[in-house]
Amino acid sequence: MTRSRGRSDPPKKKRANKPRPNPIKPLSEDDRARLAQAEFNLAMIHLGEAEKLAAWSEAPKREDAAYTAGGKHDDLSRRARGGGR
Repeated sequence: MTRSRGRSDPPKKKRANKPRPNPIKPLSEDDRARLAQAEFNLAMIHLGEAEKLAAWSEAPKREDAAYTAGGKHDDLSRRARGGGR
């Protein structure tokens, strides 16, 4: 395909460069200790739940899990029971 003389493509739209993010400041010792304590507390909660499940010796059934009370997971549990769309 030939173009006529003097006719060209329209100019491209120029995009501004993405600005560089600010450098990350190091945490103070107080912030570091607070975050470490919060992470440790969360790990202790998870450990306690794991110990309860181990004592129970089986994981809860999918229908019994709290997160299947509604929403997208409810549809999955219905299919597992043989129902579904």
